[in-house]
Amino acid sequence: MNRYVAISWPLQSLEAQNQGARCSSDLLAAGGWDLAVQRPGLEVWTAKGERLPVVQMHMAGAVLIGDVYEREPAQPGGTGAETLAPRAAARKLISSCWGAYIALLHDSAHGALWVLREPAGYLEAHTWRRGEIDVVSDELGALPGSLRPAQIALDWTVITELARHPGAATHLSPLAGVTPISPGELRRAGDGESAPELVWSPRDWVRNSEPASAAELRACVLRTVSCLASPEASLVTEVSGGLDSAIVTAALVEAGYGDRIGAALNYYGSRAAGDERAWAASLCNACDVPLTVVAQEVGQVTLHDLAELAARMGPAFGAADVFYDRDVARRARSVGASAIFGGQGGDAVFFQMPTTAVVADAVRRDWRLVLRSGVLQDTARWLRRSAWSVGAEVIRRRDWISPGTAQRGFWGPRAWQAPPAVRHPWLREIGTLPPAKQVQIQALVASHTHWTRSRRGETARVVHPLLAQPVLEFCLGTPAWQLTQGGRDRAFAREALGPMLPAMVAQRRSKGALNALFSQRAAASLDVLRPHLLEGALVGAGVLDPAALSAALDPDRLIWKAEGARLIRLAVLESWVRHWQGRVPDADVLWPRS
Repeated sequence: MNRYVAISWPLQSLEAQNQGARCSSDLLAAGGWDLAVQRPGLEVWTAKGERLPVVQMHMAGAVLIGDVYEREPAQPGGTGAETLAPRAAARKLISSCWGAYIALLHDSAHGALWVLREPAGYLEAHTWRRGEIDVVSDELGALPGSLRPAQIALDWTVITELARHPGAATHLSPLAGVTPISPGELRRAGDGESAPELVWSPRDWVRNSEPASAAELRACVLRTVSCLASPEASLVTEVSGGLDSAIVTAALVEAGYGDRIGAALNYYGSRAAGDERAWAASLCNACDVPLTVVAQEVGQVTLHDLAELAARMGPAFGAADVFYDRDVARRARSVGASAIFGGQGGDAVFFQMPTTAVVADAVRRDWRLVLRSGVLQDTARWLRRSAWSVGAEVIRRRDWISPGTAQRGFWGPRAWQAPPAVRHPWLREIGTLPPAKQVQIQALVASHTHWTRSRRGETARVVHPLLAQPVLEFCLGTPAWQLTQGGRDRAFAREALGPMLPAMVAQRRSKGALNALFSQRAAASLDVLRPHLLEGALVGAGVLDPAALSAALDPDRLIWKAEGARLIRLAVLESWVRHWQGRVPDADVLWPRS
């Protein structure tokens, strides 16, 4: 949906200028690309037929690809007149604007291009060097051969980490020779060796005092939703029946965009735990938006399903729920929607995570606050533990970041012996922050995915307003003990935004789950999944353990072990590796079959 490519070259080199001209001619000859910006030493191209604005600014020769909004008032992106160096320009952009964009900061004097990815990470961004040309893009397959990396290979260190922790796909590239740019990061284009600069980091916004007002949170969410919806003539929303997606849909209506909602989509499973139609119907009736309920198909996953998006720069984990992903895309097309709005990230932003770290934050702020506010007793009730045990853990515990090793069961020898992974940039140097804020940042990292790597993302813009920069900053700056006041998850969000919602949604304590559906789907797909995984490249490389996989790929075990979704994600990774193994070499020697 959001394909773009930028090419940059030094003006001092005649060979570089000739190479740039050849790349430009190749893009033109390839068809499917429009030239959006042409400057000496810089060109930006976007895919034909797609709404991807390109805004030029004066700061450091900045070119912004995507939607940009000024903070106050919230209007489409500005045109600052000052000339700044790339680092200073990046910091000014982050402080004065927000949106869904990639910023290209062209330092023509030194023949360098710098790339900034905004904090929500709506658009994917990768960079590499081809000869004397620096390339920035979210795409490989549609590019002419002259723009693709000259040396590209499968990075088995990263592939192993993706099998261990799929969330690492948001900041690591399994293709050696391609450098990903993480949300909030500024990096020199084409340079995969030097350390990038984290221009925006969650840790810079954390506050453990100065409680916010409910009216301020409500205004922040409404303003953010309004900006993100403003370019879209028609959209669909996902209403799971839970609080976060309900807030987004209600905010769209409150902000005056209810008439643009072509459909509110609710997907339900065959079991009560996965059926949230009553809550979705209550919301849509209150908001007067059309509800479409769809029975989640168990189905049988095919090799085509697993490989359909394998040509992307990394595995499409966000599209592993094949039938849901395909159906949302189809329904968005049927109503002519250019955007799909959802509530992803609300659990982290509004703080749903039950943890004693909330008490630790209150103690760090002022131990008398614990006594006055009742946060200890409230948190104990929330966790269904005694106040004594909660207090003892707060005193005793030192490390609040989860190691994230819940997926060890299928690890092969290569996965066991691999070194610790490079942490997501947002998780570095946060050990001195209040404990609950560390937990919140880790949950924010887990909330991100590559939304463009999906059938939905190829059909329409996937928008999750609760992960947008203004909402992130506001909630990071709100103390955890306020976000969970009274010992209730997302309590502050319920207070601020609950009046827009039906009471049964605003006060809901439970949440549906589709674990049984994924286990049923895996069981129905064993004829495909068993040979695909057991005879695959990941087992052959020692990344996965064939004995553990074989035991898991059993219909009886799938009934009582919630491993279906995980097995399908591994199958998606396997298909991605097989696709690229037929096209590029390995970056290091494969382990022998164990």
